[in-house]
Amino acid sequence: MINMKSLFALTLFSITAYGQVESDILIKAAESIKKLKSIKYTVVEQNRHENISADVTLMRDKPYPLFGISRIKVIGIAINDHGSEQIQFTSNGTSFQYYDVSQSKVIQIDEPTDRKLFRTSISKYLLLPLIVYHNEKPFENIVKQLKTVSIIHDTIIFEQAAIKVRVSFESKNFDGSPLLLSSYWYFRKTDYLVIGQVSKVSRIFLKIKEVNQEYTETEFSLIDERQIKRVTGNEPRSEGLLPVGSNAPNFTLQSPTLGEFTLYKNRGKVILLDFWGTWCAPCIKAMPEIQKIHNYFTTQDVLIIGVSVEPEQATKPEQFMNKKGFTYPILLGGTSITEPYQVMIFPTIYIIDKNGKILHAEHGTGREGFTQEVIDIISKAIKN
Repeated sequence: MINMKSLFALTLFSITAYGQVESDILIKAAESIKKLKSIKYTVVEQNRHENISADVTLMRDKPYPLFGISRIKVIGIAINDHGSEQIQFTSNGTSFQYYDVSQSKVIQIDEPTDRKLFRTSISKYLLLPLIVYHNEKPFENIVKQLKTVSIIHDTIIFEQAAIKVRVSFESKNFDGSPLLLSSYWYFRKTDYLVIGQVSKVSRIFLKIKEVNQEYTETEFSLIDERQIKRVTGNEPRSEGLLPVGSNAPNFTLQSPTLGEFTLYKNRGKVILLDFWGTWCAPCIKAMPEIQKIHNYFTTQDVLIIGVSVEPEQATKPEQFMNKKGFTYPILLGGTSITEPYQVMIFPTIYIIDKNGKILHAEHGTGREGFTQEVIDIISKAIKN
């Protein structure tokens, strides 16, 4: 059986401007990263949407979700066409803190998981630090799909002598067909640590400040006089949706099982609307939970309804429901009411009380306790 290092050596052989060499630069980079106890650097990223600058401190000695084997702290700012946004998050290995701009508070999540962290307002910046520094086995995934490695030339990144390398590897399109991807990596010449990555979607460069320094536990905390708000990471997200207590917009849509359905004609019933699409993987993942809620209330004045939002008329959501074994009713043509209901993220859930007012609203899926919480909300609304 061939070992990983032999695979590197066989795969990474190339003829470059430097002459015929065994291009083992990824091996050297991986070994350098694995020897790191800690690293502190400034990262600058340019992508299609914004420019970001942040200071990153991490230690490769303590596991926690998302980043593999490191404690980490990130402090920075993102600038885009709409203005600027603070970036502040940290983990000490057991809890995760981030600064929520909308609340002007530091939020803490105990026992963080990937699912909880990617539901936070800081989620789009979680991968800002180069993930290769968090991996237990750096470059392992790239090597598995590697096609070519070519040294391009020497260069300078933030006054650091560097080697520019082109890496090509295989991936897959959404339809399963092969896809060849390439990117440029920049390695510091003195120790082969990564100081840059350029792809079609972003440019990321690093200025390394310190390596293998000792940091105390207090380094991985957002020291702030503002009150820290503790959350579980399972709270419902409702940003941008209609507020609780407001009137649910009236509408009329067709249903394969209900016929013509008008919201206001169903006053006196508690109604759950689930905006979904056959193209939406999170929606499909949530549908068994919607079915459980439907089953729970089959004998009561409650309607659990899927509002189908399909981009093409040729799509048959009712056939999809039948094939999957879901029995709750659906409404067709839901795209026409996404604007009045301010639906931008799928799935989106609304619960409407007997008087036609919004009782609960949230978007996204995956939070623990969702099904039971919705059942409790509806059960209480039935009694009122």
